[in-house]
Amino acid sequence: MEPFDASYPLAEFKKLLGQFKLPGFEVPAVIEARRKDVEALIAANQRAMKGMQALAQKQAEMLRLTLTELQDLAKKQAAAGDIPSAQTAELVQQTLHQAIADMQQLTQTASSTQADSYAVIANRIGSLSSSLSSLLETARAVKDPEQAAIDFRDELLKLKWRDGKRVAALLGMAIDVANPNQCAYRLRKNGVLFGVWSGKDRCYLYPDFQFNNGTLRPQVEELLKVLPGGEDDKGGWRSAFWLYSPHALLNGETPADVFATDPRRVIDVATQEFREHQDAGW
Repeated sequence: MEPFDASYPLAEFKKLLGQFKLPGFEVPAVIEARRKDVEALIAANQRAMKGMQALAQKQAEMLRLTLTELQDLAKKQAAAGDIPSAQTAELVQQTLHQAIADMQQLTQTASSTQADSYAVIANRIGSLSSSLSSLLETARAVKDPEQAAIDFRDELLKLKWRDGKRVAALLGMAIDVANPNQCAYRLRKNGVLFGVWSGKDRCYLYPDFQFNNGTLRPQVEELLKVLPGGEDDKGGWRSAFWLYSPHALLNGETPADVFATDPRRVIDVATQEFREHQDAGW
């Protein structure tokens, strides 16, 4: 990890965060979102640095004054023709010792205050770490969108929708022994029957909402003209998810459920959602 340059703290924070690669973590966005916090931290650091500079200046001033006084004493003795005695040397030693002790006391006082500040910061970091852990746990609890779609698909497949052969039997159509799915295939290709591809079964399956007492609901054809199809929905699952998901415009009911009693309402909602949005792009 590169050393931290305190001369450019905001840039260094961006660089530091950039060294940690986290999914969905945009460093510029985070810095901007928390700019006030970062600026407050920078200001606190700058005050601390100024405080340390002031401390060093004060200590230097104390030492300078002490040395000046000793120098004046030495000059006076020299002017009087006095020879420095052992007592004079001892006085110099004691004076310097006291000056240094005073400077150390200043350092200890500043260090104690700084230690208190560090304790506050440490507690804050601990709280932030706990919050981050909770956030990550929440994020883990949210399913990946792709996995959620797979799970939803698997739940729908548990409804045991009919395959082509069973659809032909329901509708009273002749079943080709060599190709029992042929009838359903033609209806699907003609846009009057809705199907979804099941990789597990290696065939198309046909949801129940479109059947009524052994017949195919005629409104299915109009609905399929509105729902996504072709390249937009090759396997039919995009439409299936829409049909079997609660919809706000249907009072929280699924389109598949409402279609049984009010197909026109479902077609209107589908038109509003898919066709009008599509036309808005032109």
